[in-house]
Amino acid sequence: MPKLYFTDPGLAVHLAGIQSADNLCYHPLKGGLFESLIVTEFLKYRFNQAKDANLYFWRDQHGHEIDCLIEPRGTDLVPVEIKSGRTANSNYFKEIAYWNTLSGNVPERSFVVYGGDQSQQRTTGHLIGYANLDPILEYLL
Repeated sequence: MPKLYFTDPGLAVHLAGIQSADNLCYHPLKGGLFESLIVTEFLKYRFNQAKDANLYFWRDQHGHEIDCLIEPRGTDLVPVEIKSGRTANSNYFKEIAYWNTLSGNVPERSFVVYGGDQSQQRTTGHLIGYANLDPILEYLL
């Protein structure tokens, strides 16, 4: 299922008429813009390694979705959920758990990137603050 990402989130913010960071905090497009920012960072990292994109979006007929599936060379897909909230929430892992049940993926290869700054390992996967994407970048090579 296709999904549109703006590769220039700053331009998207301007086109949406958002004029300050305070306006963005409560704007209905905040989540989609944050998701575009993270996916763009993944793409930039990949392209700077002179490699083609290896990222996908997945959604099934029941509405379950994974924001970003990374296809590392020679291994299974790695799910990444992207949430703009600054406070960690166990619901962030709901779709990851569903994907892992379907695919046989393990929590050690499952990630949620969120708007907070704390990173931690949980039983359902890794919670990664947006400023520390390093644990995910290895799968982009």
